[in-house]
Amino acid sequence: MRLELSIALRHLMSRERRALVSVITIISIMGVIVGVAALITVIAVMDGAQHDYLAKLIDQYAHLEVWQFDEAGAQRPGENYDAVRKIMDQDPEVLGASPVLQGFAMLKRDAKFDNMASIRPVQIYGIDPKLEEKVSKIVMQPKVLKEGEVDLDPPLQGTKDPGDHEIVIGCELAKLMRLGLGDEIYAITGKVAHTANGIVPKQSKLRVAGIYKSGVYDMDSKVAYTSLKTSQDLQMIEDEVTMIHARLKDPYRADIVKAHIQDVLETKFNKRYITRSWGELQPEFFRALFLEKLAMYIILMLIVIVAALNIISTLILITMEKTRQIGILRAIGASRRMIARIFLIQGALIGVVGTASGTLIGFLICYILKYHIPKTLIPEAIYGLNGMPVLIQWDTVLTIAALSIGTCLLASIIPAYGAARMKIVEALSHD
Repeated sequence: MRLELSIALRHLMSRERRALVSVITIISIMGVIVGVAALITVIAVMDGAQHDYLAKLIDQYAHLEVWQFDEAGAQRPGENYDAVRKIMDQDPEVLGASPVLQGFAMLKRDAKFDNMASIRPVQIYGIDPKLEEKVSKIVMQPKVLKEGEVDLDPPLQGTKDPGDHEIVIGCELAKLMRLGLGDEIYAITGKVAHTANGIVPKQSKLRVAGIYKSGVYDMDSKVAYTSLKTSQDLQMIEDEVTMIHARLKDPYRADIVKAHIQDVLETKFNKRYITRSWGELQPEFFRALFLEKLAMYIILMLIVIVAALNIISTLILITMEKTRQIGILRAIGASRRMIARIFLIQGALIGVVGTASGTLIGFLICYILKYHIPKTLIPEAIYGLNGMPVLIQWDTVLTIAALSIGTCLLASIIPAYGAARMKIVEALSHD
């Protein structure tokens, strides 16, 4: 094997009169370098963005949701919800559980309907503030908010938890509606009220008790919190909830915990429950992430494939240039396998040198992106990111390296086979 390696190195670094081979060799290596560096950089940024988003998702949202359904599959009001909550609280893996009443409303600044452009749709969560403290980070650490300030630090800044006829809104919604602490707004939930003027949409006046910032734009602009009683009043229902949600000690064990809790609840109450983990709450998002990463892999691997085509060209040219030397090797006893190994080693060397160099350059680019790109270039309000997200995962790097070197080896099979099949007499007579 040492002889094959020595010959392969001499072929690649040849300084004979035909410099074209050396130039194409350099181009081949550069192609591998660019492909590997681009793959590592882009995948690291994508992994970083995904990691940051998941961290916020796990931090801000509940890890489990429990819904009750009837035999026909229709959602039912949460009966015995306090008993369900207590059973969930008893699970050693659950940090806390809290009832939630979900609803939708239109918020506007005044009772009149003359300015429809100022109306904003929101999803309202009716919560028990004391119980919710163990589940949601938004109500865990309230801070005092200065009058008129909306550029907040997480998680919640306000006077107190939402009481009766009070609401906590996101910072982006506060900006859009120009609201501050203590301002009054009106909520329309689709229910109607019978008045002397006939049937009109029911409006409820609420006071802004707090403004929160989660870092997720959709949440900060479209989600509001009220007390459970206020939410029930808005929707004109009695003592009912939509679901019980919970926070876990280890969110990555959510699928295991949900199966256990669902089994316990159905055995205890003889009713049908649906338990969903945080990963199931946004399936389209995770599917889109997977497809986006797959597409990026394919697109960037095309760069490596182009480099592999250059490798084929390089090795074919080397075969043509070294035909006489191949004939001499065959004449003095070199086997066809030895000749093939020489060219396979050349392809492997190009792959290893290009992959190693590309990996180092990829790491350097990732370092620059993470620590030397101004945060002002990535507005947090739009992208929900505090700086360029970069996360290098070693299993991903090893996969990229293996794919790159493997592609280079595959590319060298064709010229290696051609060189091995060369006839001794024809090779020796080649000029």
